[in-house]
Amino acid sequence: MSAEVVSFRRDFKEELLQHVVYAEADSVEDAKIMSMLFDGKSGVSTNPGKMDAIFNKLLADSKVKEALKVIEDVSREDESSEEETMYPSLENLFAAIDNACATVTNDRPYFRKWVNKAHQQLISEDFVFPENSTIRGKPDFVLAEMPRPHSGEPVVEPKAGGVRWRQCSAFLEIKSTRRLSPHANPAHRARIIKETLAQGADYARLILNARPFQLYVYGIFFCGDTWCLAYFDRRGVVLGHDISIFDSKGDLAEDSFAKFVRVVLRMSWEMSLEQLGHDPTVTLLDGHAYYDQTYPQFLVNVHTDNGETEEVCTYGTPVWSSLSLIGRGSSVYRAVSRSSPGNSVVILKNAWRSVSRHHEAYFYKCIDQFYNRPGETRPAGVARLLFGGDVKLDNGEWLSVKAIRGGGPFAIEDEEDVGLHRVVVKDYGKPLWSCTSPVELARAMLMALDAHQSLSKKGLLHCDISAGNILIRQHAQYIPGATPHSDEIVAQHDSEPVQGFLMDFELASLRADDEDPFQTSLVTSVPSNKKVPGRPITGTAIFASTGLLEAITKRKTIPRTSDQDVESFAWVFIFSLYRMALSDATYPASDRERLEEEFQRLFSAINLNDILDNRVRAFHLTGREHHPGISSLCGYLKNEVLRHSVVYIWYFLFHIQPQPPVSDAEFNPLIANDPQYAQDKTTPVLDVHFEQKLRKGLETIIKGRLPATPGPA
Repeated sequence: MSAEVVSFRRDFKEELLQHVVYAEADSVEDAKIMSMLFDGKSGVSTNPGKMDAIFNKLLADSKVKEALKVIEDVSREDESSEEETMYPSLENLFAAIDNACATVTNDRPYFRKWVNKAHQQLISEDFVFPENSTIRGKPDFVLAEMPRPHSGEPVVEPKAGGVRWRQCSAFLEIKSTRRLSPHANPAHRARIIKETLAQGADYARLILNARPFQLYVYGIFFCGDTWCLAYFDRRGVVLGHDISIFDSKGDLAEDSFAKFVRVVLRMSWEMSLEQLGHDPTVTLLDGHAYYDQTYPQFLVNVHTDNGETEEVCTYGTPVWSSLSLIGRGSSVYRAVSRSSPGNSVVILKNAWRSVSRHHEAYFYKCIDQFYNRPGETRPAGVARLLFGGDVKLDNGEWLSVKAIRGGGPFAIEDEEDVGLHRVVVKDYGKPLWSCTSPVELARAMLMALDAHQSLSKKGLLHCDISAGNILIRQHAQYIPGATPHSDEIVAQHDSEPVQGFLMDFELASLRADDEDPFQTSLVTSVPSNKKVPGRPITGTAIFASTGLLEAITKRKTIPRTSDQDVESFAWVFIFSLYRMALSDATYPASDRERLEEEFQRLFSAINLNDILDNRVRAFHLTGREHHPGISSLCGYLKNEVLRHSVVYIWYFLFHIQPQPPVSDAEFNPLIANDPQYAQDKTTPVLDVHFEQKLRKGLETIIKGRLPATPGPA
């Protein structure tokens, strides 16, 4: 397991502490989690006669007997016993369940397979951080969507291509002993999350990331000779009680084993996508499936505030997909609006929001109100809302965690609830790092920065500047295809001149001392020792200002400011340059390896303390290298103006850190002879107006020449 994963799970445990429901044996909670699995369509698993036939076949199967013997032997050993010896046994058991079921029915509506991935990495389609695929963990078994086999043949894993994360709707994790169960001692549950549970929650998070339209995820923990069912959603975990498949005498507990067989069969044969957690307001297009080599397309319902339902069709992989479990879970897609004339090309945003916050469409309407006055011009660098609203179920109820869980033992309080919200913006664009040149990147960044500053003066703070929230505007056309995967969105050309636009105002806040066009002012500071459901105050952590990250790790309450957002713009700019460089196929492999290592040091961390530590280390490199912390990036940038401008921005980024780790003099080998620095070095370092410095650096890149070195005083 990578150090990054270990570090993340350490912090993940703290996040989970207040978000786990432990079900005891024979409790209403335990009955509820099992009933959730078996609600809905009937099938073999709910037919006692057919289940008896299946169970009898399993008990007579020599491979099943052998598997159970291995499980019993391993579970009787201490923690040093190897769980790997259980993998083939579980694999044989799953195959036997499939075969036995096939002998009692020909009715199989869904084709899934429990696939052993203990020694093979799942294929990641990380849309923003493709380099991070190597640091992801992997479950021992995944429930993978598979193509329908030829009549009479078993469901098998494809020989080529492997299994993708997006094929997985559930997982099973194995431990060698019941002492490694995810259940913490009842006396310690208020302060301890066991490693096994954090591991499972991590896998659920990765499935939700790969399947952005998944509402919740089921998991099974098989620890020694016990197993339990788990349910993961955007407000936490519901954990069924541990069930032993052997009694105290070592004999098979047939009822407990039969229940495990029913669960395995139910999930792989009978449950629809929706019953396994897929959003019922989103459907796969005809001819598309999660197991396709090409990323599938979806038809998405968007419910508007005026009660109408619009349809959009996604195209291609997400532009962005969140890696959070308890949080917003936001995703961004290129899409086509089927409700607009000519199938307009648009951007779709899908996210969970707290009931305590205004929804994102509200903030877009605020922006329209700001500039709907004589003499006001709406910034071109702000995305324009087409339609949006909270997602509704067929009964008209908001699609929220509370609605999904229902009443009873897992019900959550209204103030803790989070629900789905969607917005569709008229603008279409490509990621910043897809630009054709650094000049195009600088123009896009500058336009988005101008829009941000204009909104800040109106009293609206974005609070989540990230690489996924700034796009380069494009003019595009949708061309329907005659067969699945043959339709196209053709980006005809970028806007001329190049335009960047800012979107995703979900975390925006109106300053309390500024005018709210709808007279519903919001506070801008959030107590960091109180988790606000659906509103992580960092936004996207790797781009958040250092001061904000430090406050969160120290549990301090601080106000949100425009300066914090501007610092995030600088991190986005540096990030985008790295992504451009890493996509350059002409760059020598040895240099590319160093560049990727440097990029990973700055941007791969998934733990707040690691992000802070990486930034400190990057700035501490100043005394040892000519290009502090970004030497490989500067080595790639052959254009002198670009390289000088990047170092100029980095220099002032260093000086707005809460506690600069090195002295100003250590920058002198590079900075002292920089014309831009020569003009600005008289500015007191602790009084840096970073927005001006960032703007100046971007403008210099656009102009393509350095300013003249000032003469003697």
